Amino acid sequence: MRPESQNEGLNVLRAACAISVFLHHCHLFPGGWVAVDVFFVISGFLITRSIEGRPSGSARERLFGFYGRRVRRILPPIYLYLGLIAPLVVVFHPELTSGWLASATFTYNLLFICNGAAPSPLLFHTWSLAVEEQFYLTLPIVIRRLNDRGLCWFVCVGLGFAPVLRALIQRFKFFSAVGSYVLLPAAVDDLAIGVLVMLLLRHRTA
Repeated sequence: MRPESQNEGLNVLRAACAISVFLHHCHLFPGGWVAVDVFFVISGFLITRSIEGRPSGSARERLFGFYGRRVRRILPPIYLYLGLIAPLVVVFHPELTSGWLASATFTYNLLFICNGAAPSPLLFHTWSLAVEEQFYLTLPIVIRRLNDRGLCWFVCVGLGFAPVLRALIQRFKFFSAVGSYVLLPAAVDDLAIGVLVMLLLRHRTA
């Protein structure tokens, strides 16, 4: 499959996921939450393709190029949104200040398990963005240090580890049960699936 075809397909898939999540929050599509997991799979695929799938440039150049593209795409809209709602938070909802700060630092998912903060319609959606950003900070380092065999082991460990961790959190209640869904380690199997898809596509076309 050509990169252009992959990009077009991913854009359609991401648009469908965004619509599904929106309809879920409007209580029109109860199963729309699954689209968040699909977003995580796409992240694993895109990170692997960006770091390892492009033959031009050194690994270091590809890594910095990847981070540059993520910064340009993600930071402007999220900080614009947070800037627009900042007066509303300060004046009318000061109880959301910690959530606002957590959103700005991409740690909103951790806020859930630290103090059991109630979801806010203004900020709740930033928990998944926090997981995405934590993916972006960790997975490229893993990819740079592992060859394809090592990445395959990473995929296998991730696919087995995350479900076990979710079950342990639910069973022993180390912290809020929502941690089984919003923590990065508990979502690493979605990421691993994306890595696996990219590896399979690369070896199929090699």
